[in-house]
Amino acid sequence: MSTGLVDRIRLGWIVLAEADDPSPGGLITHPLADAGPRELLLGRDVGGVPCLLVPADGPGPEEDVGVVTVRNRGLVAADRTRTFVVISCGDSSLRDVFDHLLVGVAAALEADSSQHPGVVAIRVLAHWKELLRGRAQLLGPTDLAALLAEMLVLEEVIKHDPMRSLAVWTGPSKARHDLRRGDHAIEVKSTLSHTGRQITVNGVDQLEMPPNGSLTLAWHRFEPVPDGPLSVFTVADRLIAAGVSAVDLYQRLEAAGSPPSARDVHDGVRFRLRERRFFTVDGDFPRITTATFPQGVPPGVDDLSYKVTLPEDRAALDTDDVNAALARLGGAA
Repeated sequence: MSTGLVDRIRLGWIVLAEADDPSPGGLITHPLADAGPRELLLGRDVGGVPCLLVPADGPGPEEDVGVVTVRNRGLVAADRTRTFVVISCGDSSLRDVFDHLLVGVAAALEADSSQHPGVVAIRVLAHWKELLRGRAQLLGPTDLAALLAEMLVLEEVIKHDPMRSLAVWTGPSKARHDLRRGDHAIEVKSTLSHTGRQITVNGVDQLEMPPNGSLTLAWHRFEPVPDGPLSVFTVADRLIAAGVSAVDLYQRLEAAGSPPSARDVHDGVRFRLRERRFFTVDGDFPRITTATFPQGVPPGVDDLSYKVTLPEDRAALDTDDVNAALARLGGAA
């Protein structure tokens, strides 16, 4: 239901935007079809604030969660006053996440018809509250490219996972490796430089293989271009369409510094992928590890970082080996 319902919600906003404005204090509405057994309406007020209306037998709990509110309203419909639970979002920068939030509310209402719709809506909002705080500090192109590179690898890993689980993506939590499943990991690097193939490694353990496992390095070269096909949120949309949890994905983007409230700006930072290479990180790969310092890292040396020039192309993995590495992370091998 998720992808199709999101599309119907977005089409509903277009219909409402083209309709005549309501009177001050009023709402104009549009039915949300095929959203479950309950009657659901999309609405907007004279200021353009979007909302979902759910008929209720009487008033229920109300709550503010970030920029989203849950309110009871008595509205005249078909010459009689009806009580509705109205869920609205006052921040236009969060329209995309609000759409997916409403999908979650619709699914919860379908699964639980015994509870008051206000109770159900507030319960769903509790899972989304960290994403509803409004605008955040913005990332620059270098950091966005690094995040985009992780997401492109994640997108391919997800294809091998029937559960479409994001647990494999550990980069946003500042783990040692960007993607890991069991004893297998992928570290992702990127550059905006148009020459050279260097990476910066952070720490003596970043290029250490998991015990009895494998470590693959995925390197990307991006070119920033105004009309480029790739951005953090174009890939986020593709991941959601592929079946990953929207709230889980947005929470990871929040942790990585690109929350939904930054979409309108971050989506304007576009890239084209120029090169990509995968390498097995083993004893032949240039690196520093804990074994480099048999007596331990010298006292006073903290936050070690260093640059590595990548091996020549003949050392890069071929297509079959790349697919095998991705399949391992997806749980298919």
